[in-house]
Amino acid sequence: SGVPKDFDVDAPSRQLGEIAKRLEIPLLDMLPVLQTYKRRHKLPPPYFSFSCDGHWNPLAHTLAANALARFLDGAGILPLPQSIPSIEAKEPVELLGEAAYQQIYRDGFYHPAAQSR
Repeated sequence: SGVPKDFDVDAPSRQLGEIAKRLEIPLLDMLPVLQTYKRRHKLPPPYFSFSCDGHWNPLAHTLAANALARFLDGAGILPLPQSIPSIEAKEPVELLGEAAYQQIYRDGFYHPAAQSR
């Protein structure tokens, strides 16, 4: 891994929290959402990115979209016509599908067109 041993994964969340508090704006911190999901499902590396780079993979985007929708609705910022259920209990393969899961966690890449083959 190219991550330094002294890397503080919580630093960006702390900094954003301080800014949001100072500006008195709501903040959705994705770090606890992703960390909890990773632990609950014993998610293998590359966790929420790709093995070739640090961009979020489809699982991270799915969890973020779900958490954001529930956050906006719960804060009354963007009320939704129906409640959005939490997906955090669902297994990664259930959210991604078998082909995408294998591509990301076995092969280290994701190519949506390859799923239709």
